[in-house]
Amino acid sequence: MIEKRVFTFNGSNEKLVGLKSIPDEIREKYKTVILAHGFGVDKENKGLFNDLTKSLVGAGFLVYRFDFSGSGESEGNYAKTSISKLSEDLKRIVQFVRSKSDTDLDNIGIVGNSMGSGVVLSLKPRVKSLVFIGGHYDIYSLISALFGDGFNSDGDSVRVNSRGNVIKMEKGFWSDLKENHFNLLGNVSELNCPVLFVHGDCDENIPFSQCEDLFDNANEQKKLVKISKANHNFTEHRDELCEKVVSWFERFLN
Repeated sequence: MIEKRVFTFNGSNEKLVGLKSIPDEIREKYKTVILAHGFGVDKENKGLFNDLTKSLVGAGFLVYRFDFSGSGESEGNYAKTSISKLSEDLKRIVQFVRSKSDTDLDNIGIVGNSMGSGVVLSLKPRVKSLVFIGGHYDIYSLISALFGDGFNSDGDSVRVNSRGNVIKMEKGFWSDLKENHFNLLGNVSELNCPVLFVHGDCDENIPFSQCEDLFDNANEQKKLVKISKANHNFTEHRDELCEKVVSWFERFLN
């Protein structure tokens, strides 16, 4: 696997930094997968996207994973982010990937993990296939719950994540969700491509019912996979998760 650091810019002219992971077998065009990370993390996604990238590249897919603005190496202030802004980030990332000569434009897939699934749903990208890992649609309720006593819809919300990093969100994040009335559950019915939903039945952050609702509202072709004893980050179940995702894209990116 060959990895190259790449970048593009969002609508705020902030640099979005990513990694392009290329299979060893040289081809003119590659079936391509974009990975969209979740809340408060970066393109490694607590290691989940590192493992998924290795599996996808090993199966012959070209993979892009970017830091959303304000995350990881990308420019911007994450405290000032919003679903609207993250959706714009993803739009620019997809445009960037489409502009590359080695991208098979007829075979592009996207993986959205956790809140990344909500970002994908807000954009409703026209791609060949989608995968949602730990997907959900009720962003306001689920993300505000992560802040616990640190939640403040009218000011700064603050929490310390599992790595000891302080995450602060300004009120614009919450007002964006309220004012723009994102109907992510409705959006899933507007996706016109095969969609795989994968969820751990021991997910400590996202109720399985969120995934079930998304699945029920999605069009055919679709599949729902519940991985037994898996937590939100699939810490002990990465191999099984990666196998499911790779198999799905091998079937629908062809």
